[in-house]
Amino acid sequence: MSEKTERSCWPGGADDTKAAAGVTQAPGAGAETPRLKEKDKEPDKAKVASWLPFGRRKDYRELPCDIYGMTILSVVRDYSYIAKNRHVPRHTLRLYFVLVGLAVSIVVQVSTLVWVNHYVVFPSIRNLQLNYQSYHKLIFDQDGVFSEERWRKYAGAEDLCKAALMDRNFLAVVLALWLARVVYKAKDTIMLAYYAQCLPPVPLQSGEDRMIDVKMVLGEEIHIIVGLTNWTRGLIHLLVTVPKLLLLFYLFQTGLRWLAAADDLNTILIVVVTLEFISNIDELVFKTVLPETSMEYVMTTKMAVGQPATNEDYEIKTMKRNYHVSLLIMLLTIGFAFVYAHFLQQVIPFYTGDINPQTCLTFYGHDRICDPFQTDCFASGQSAHGHRIPGEMTGGIGDLAPSTPAPTLSQFVHHGGQSTAASLPAELPPQPPQPGNTPSDTADLFPHPSSSSSSGGVPASDGLHPPSPSSRSTNAASVTPDNPTGLDKEALAHYGNSAR
Repeated sequence: MSEKTERSCWPGGADDTKAAAGVTQAPGAGAETPRLKEKDKEPDKAKVASWLPFGRRKDYRELPCDIYGMTILSVVRDYSYIAKNRHVPRHTLRLYFVLVGLAVSIVVQVSTLVWVNHYVVFPSIRNLQLNYQSYHKLIFDQDGVFSEERWRKYAGAEDLCKAALMDRNFLAVVLALWLARVVYKAKDTIMLAYYAQCLPPVPLQSGEDRMIDVKMVLGEEIHIIVGLTNWTRGLIHLLVTVPKLLLLFYLFQTGLRWLAAADDLNTILIVVVTLEFISNIDELVFKTVLPETSMEYVMTTKMAVGQPATNEDYEIKTMKRNYHVSLLIMLLTIGFAFVYAHFLQQVIPFYTGDINPQTCLTFYGHDRICDPFQTDCFASGQSAHGHRIPGEMTGGIGDLAPSTPAPTLSQFVHHGGQSTAASLPAELPPQPPQPGNTPSDTADLFPHPSSSSSSGGVPASDGLHPPSPSSRSTNAASVTPDNPTGLDKEALAHYGNSAR
C-alpha cells in the first residue's frame, strides 16, 4: 500500500497508527513488537472516556459472527502463524476446519438456491403464465373485447386474482423490504472489505504479532487487528468478499423472481421466511459446527478502522455525509422495487395490469354471513331460513357466482337404500390449461355457434361449459324397466338402484 493510500485511510499517519495500536520500539532491538500496556489492564475514567466520541483514538468494528468472520480471524491468526513458524498442528487443524466449514456453507447455500429455482420458482412462473395466457384466450374475443360474463365463469379467475403480481403496488412494498435486507448485508460486506483494505501493511514474515494487538478494556481482553500482510489481505477478499457478494446477488435475483411469481399473498410470507433462512445458513454453520471457544474469540476480536473525529465540526460533517448516503440508498431501494414490479419483472413480460384489485374485487368481498356475536346464523338443516347464504351475499362474490348446483349421485354415499335426490351434474366453467398442455389443447373451450349434432340432434356446447351428461342422447336400447335412466353397465353397477 502506498504512503498516500495509507495516509488517506489513517488520517493520523503511520506514527499515530503505531501509537494507537500500542506498538513500541523495543530497546536494543531493530523490530517493533506489540505489548500489553500495564495501564490498559485497569482502565480508569480517563481511559474509558478516550474511547468515547471526540476523545477516543480509534474506531473499531466487530467481526461478523458467522463463518466469514471466523474465516477472517483464522486467516489473520492461523495462516500468518503457519507462514512464519511453518507447520504448527493446532493452527493447521483450526485453519483447515474453518475452511471446510466455509466450503460447506457456500455449497449448501448455492445448492439450496438452485433447487428452489428448479422445483419452485420456475414451475410457479410457468403455471402463472399458462393461466394468464388462457385468460386472454378465453375471456377476450378475436377483436380483443373483454367479456364480463366469461370472466365471472372462468375457473382460473380466482387463481389469477390471488397472484402477487396482480397488485403491483403491494408487490413493490414487499420487494422493497426484501431489497432492504439484501442491501444491508451487501453494505456490511463492502464496508468490511473496505476496512480490511485500509489497514496498514505489515511485513510478510511478521506473523500475527504485528497484525493483532491485545488490550484490556473495562476488564475484558480485546483482540484488535491493526494491520495485514498483502497475502492475508488477498485471502480475505478471495475467501470472504467475493463469495459473499456473489451469493447475495444470486439470492437477490432468486428472491425477486420468487416473490413476483407467488401464487397468492399467503405464499409471500413463506417465501420471505425461506429466503431469510437461506441467507443465514453461514451463521447457522458457524454456531453449529465450530466450538464455543472459537465463537468467543470472534466476538472479542475487533478491527481498527481508522481515526475518529478530532473535533465536533468534523464529527457533524461526517454524520451529515453518512445520513445523506443512507437516504440515497433508501430512495434507490424503494425506487428500484417499484420500477421492477411495474416494468422490469419477467414473470409476465410487459404485463399491463389488466387484472388488478378493481377487476378482482369480486373475490375479495368483505360482506359477512354472520354479524359480530350472532349465534344463530349457522343453524342446521332448513331451520336457517331467513339468513343469508353464500349464494346470497351482497357486495362480494355471491353477486356474480352462479346458484349452488344441484347435488349429484357421486355426492351421496349409498347405504343400500334408495335416494330420491335429483342427479343433475353441475356444469363446469372453462378450465385453465394444466401444466404440460399446449395452448392448442384448450381450443375446444372457445365458444362455437349453436348447431345441431349430426348424430342425434343434440345442441352443441356454448364453449364456456362442457356438454352436460344430461344433454346426451339416451341409448334406447339401454332403457329398460330396471334401468329407466339409461345408465351403462358400469354406472348401473356403481349406483345400483339409487338412480331410480
